[in-house]
Amino acid sequence: MFDKETWERLIQEFLLESTESIGHIERGLLELEANPESGKGLIEDVFRHMHTVKGNCRMLGFSRLEELAHCAENVLDILRDGTLTINRQIGSALLEVVDRVYSVLKAIEKNGEEGNIDFSILIDKLQHIQTTVTSTQNLHTSNTLDLSEFDFDDKPKPPDAVSTGTTAKYNTEESSISLETIHLPITRLDTLMNIIGTLVVTFNQLRYCLTQNRKDYQQMLDGMEQQLQQMQDEVLKYRLQPVGRVWETYHRLVRELAVESGKKVYLSMKGEDTEIDRTVLMSLKSILGHMIRNAIDHGIEPPDVRLAKGKSALGKVELSSEQRQGYIYMEIADDGAGIDLNRVKLKAAEAGLITPQQAQTIDDTTAFNLIMESGFSTTETVSKISGRGIGMDVVKKTVEKAGGTLSVSSTTDKGTCFSIRIPQTMAIVPVLLVSTSGEHFAVPQSGIVELLSFYGDEVKGNVEKKMHSLMVRSRERLLPLIRLKQVLSECDANNDNISELLLKEQCHVVILHSDEGDFGLEVDGIEETVNLVVKPLARMFSHISIISGTALMPEGTVSFLLNIAEIRKFQYQHEKI
Repeated sequence: MFDKETWERLIQEFLLESTESIGHIERGLLELEANPESGKGLIEDVFRHMHTVKGNCRMLGFSRLEELAHCAENVLDILRDGTLTINRQIGSALLEVVDRVYSVLKAIEKNGEEGNIDFSILIDKLQHIQTTVTSTQNLHTSNTLDLSEFDFDDKPKPPDAVSTGTTAKYNTEESSISLETIHLPITRLDTLMNIIGTLVVTFNQLRYCLTQNRKDYQQMLDGMEQQLQQMQDEVLKYRLQPVGRVWETYHRLVRELAVESGKKVYLSMKGEDTEIDRTVLMSLKSILGHMIRNAIDHGIEPPDVRLAKGKSALGKVELSSEQRQGYIYMEIADDGAGIDLNRVKLKAAEAGLITPQQAQTIDDTTAFNLIMESGFSTTETVSKISGRGIGMDVVKKTVEKAGGTLSVSSTTDKGTCFSIRIPQTMAIVPVLLVSTSGEHFAVPQSGIVELLSFYGDEVKGNVEKKMHSLMVRSRERLLPLIRLKQVLSECDANNDNISELLLKEQCHVVILHSDEGDFGLEVDGIEETVNLVVKPLARMFSHISIISGTALMPEGTVSFLLNIAEIRKFQYQHEKI
C-alpha cells in the first residue's frame, strides 16, 4: 500500500508518538498508584494516551498490540468511572502492559514488525479484572478488588522472560527512543537558516576579496567567526535536554526495586529542568540506574530497622542537579545506613587493595574512594539487585570519560551522597594548547588555575624535590609537580629525571585544579587558547585513561585532550611506589 520510504517515515512517526504516549501512561500509573486520590484528570490523561496507542496500532496494522491496548483501555475505563480504585496488583498488570508495548516497539524499530509475541496471559489477567468488577462480588466498599484467586504476582520478572511472552520486564536503560529524536519549533529552524544565509553572504564576500587580491579580508574573517559562534550556540541549544527526561524513568525503577527488596522507598527530584547535552545525558543514563540500585540495596534499611532507629519507615532516594559555570553538579543521595568505613577498610585489605598498615592510616576521603575500585564489595552475598562489585568502578570511569569527576561522602545512619561534576556539553571545549616531546596536547580551560614560566635561576628557586616527589612554588604554596613527559612515558620521578628538569633554562607549568587539590603540570611549551571540536577516543586508544578525547588541529594534525583527574591519579600512584 505504501512505498518503502513512506512506510519507514510512518514507522518513525508511530514509534515516536507511541513511545511518548507510553511514557505518559507509565508516569501516570506510578503517580496514581502512589496517590490514588490524584484526581480524575490524571486517569483521564492515562486513558487518552492508551487510546492513542491503540489507534496508532490499528492504523499501521499491529493487531496484537491493538488488542492488548484495548484490554488495558477497558480496565482504565473502570478506574475512570470510579467503580474501582487502583492498587498494587492492578498497577502491576497495567505496568506490565507498558513493558510489553515498550518491548514490541523496540522490535518494530529493529524489524518493522510486531512479531508473533503472545499476550494471551496478560490479556486474560486484564479481562479477569474487568469481569470481576462487573460481577461486583469481590468489590469492597472502598472500591478495591480482591484478586487473590488469580495469579497476580507483582514481583518484577527477569528480562529473559519477555522473549517467552509470559511475563513483563523493567529496564529503564533500554527506553532510549525519545532521547534519540527531538521536536523543534519551526522558528528555531528559521533562526538557523538565517545564520546560514548570513554565512553564505560573508563567504561570497570573502571569496571576492581573495580573488581580487584585496587586503580587507580580515573583516570578512572576523564576521565569519562571529557567525560560526552564533550557529554553534544555536545548535548547542538543540542538543541540550532537561535532565528530568532521564530521571522520570527512575520512578518505575525505584517502585520495582522496593517491591523486590521488601523496602519502602520513594524518589525525590530537585532541578529536573537543568539542561545538559544529550550525549552527556546518555552517558549518565547508563550509570544512574546502578547508583539507585546500590542506594536501595545497600543504603536504605528495611522498614523495621528504620523504625528501630527512630527513622520513618519510608526511605528516600534524592536526585538533584544544577548548572554552574558550564558544569552540571548532580547528587544522588539516600537517607539510609551510610557507609561503614571500618568495614570498607577491612574488605579492601582482604582484597589486597591496601595493606593492613595503610588501613590504619588512610583518611576518610581515601577510604570512601576504595568503594570505586574494581571488584570491591562489602556484601557477603550477591543479590539480584547489586553486589558483584562491578558497578561503582564502571560509574567512575564513565563519569571521567565524559570529562567529569565523582566523589562520595557518607554519615552513619544519616545516609550517603555521590556528587558528580560533569561538563554541560562535550561537543566544543575551550582549551589551552601545550606541547611536550614535539606533540600538541589540549588542557580544558575549566581546570586551569594559572600559568607559570621560570627562566634561568628561577627554575631552581621555584622547583624542588621533597622526599620522592617534585614540588613547585605558586603564590606561597608548595604544590605537587608532575612532568607531562613523565606521564606519557610512565617513567618514575628518578634522580636523572629531576636533574634534567632543574638544569633547564626555562620551565613552563600549568597549575591545575582537581578534587584532590591543586597541582602543577610541567610542559615544554605553552601555546594558545582555542575552542576545539572534541571527538571520543577511538577504541584502540580507549585504555589510555589520561586522554579523554581527540581534536583535529587546523594544520591537519591530531591533538589529545588531557584528563586532569587521571593525571592527578598518576601522581598519587607513583608517590606510593
